[in-house]
Amino acid sequence: YHASEIAKLTKPLTVSAPPRASIPAIFRPRIQPESQGAINSCSGNALATAGEITHFIASKGQMRQFSRRASYAWAKQIDGSDPRTDAGATISGAALVANQIGFAPEELVPYYQGGYQPGIPNEQQAREAASLYRVRSITPIKSYADLDRFCVAGAGAVVFGIHWLTGWDGLRGRAELDQIPGGGSMGGHALATGTWVTRSGERWYDIYNSHGAQWGSSGAILTAPHVLDYQIRNSPFGWMGISDMADVVPRPVSWKEVSFG
Repeated sequence: YHASEIAKLTKPLTVSAPPRASIPAIFRPRIQPESQGAINSCSGNALATAGEITHFIASKGQMRQFSRRASYAWAKQIDGSDPRTDAGATISGAALVANQIGFAPEELVPYYQGGYQPGIPNEQQAREAASLYRVRSITPIKSYADLDRFCVAGAGAVVFGIHWLTGWDGLRGRAELDQIPGGGSMGGHALATGTWVTRSGERWYDIYNSHGAQWGSSGAILTAPHVLDYQIRNSPFGWMGISDMADVVPRPVSWKEVSFG
């Protein structure tokens, strides 16, 4: 989906600056675990989380919660799907939302109450607010090496889709994942990543889910490189890096000193 539009926004996978500091020690305790409930909004939830990581980087350490509902509704619009149906959205459509529309604040478009509802309230106001938080680039991710280069470059985060197997669903209470989950397929599911911890010279990445705080460790799980590489290479849904959000909170001092100590 949307291959020609994505290609126009793709930037080379190069690291032109020293790797930034790993941010999970600061970011993870502050992020609110996502819970999509019975709504098929996982692409919107994942995109909002990727946007929050990207904003955290662009703003030099400021937290901002973005609207899951708006991200989902706009991804459906870009996909051209019927807004009356809760049928999910594509990863590429979600990534294009980040570039073409941006991220609406959660307080402006709160998550659904009482089940799925078409569209979003106050859409024009939401679009105006979202335009302040657009990204400039989208980068398809084809391997763990691509993921690592993209994230280490320090400009954004990744939204992606995988086959959601029963093995993934059973990771409640787990802090780390070093084996490829198996089991039967429960359908496609969208998640986000972009923060890491270094283990024995390798970067393990946090996978952020939308199944509530009980999944993984507070809604996220630290994942080994070989597990990530397998998922990337075998995903029919795509992995997309979103990056280069405007520096929305310029600061007169070093952001690394302020944010990381």
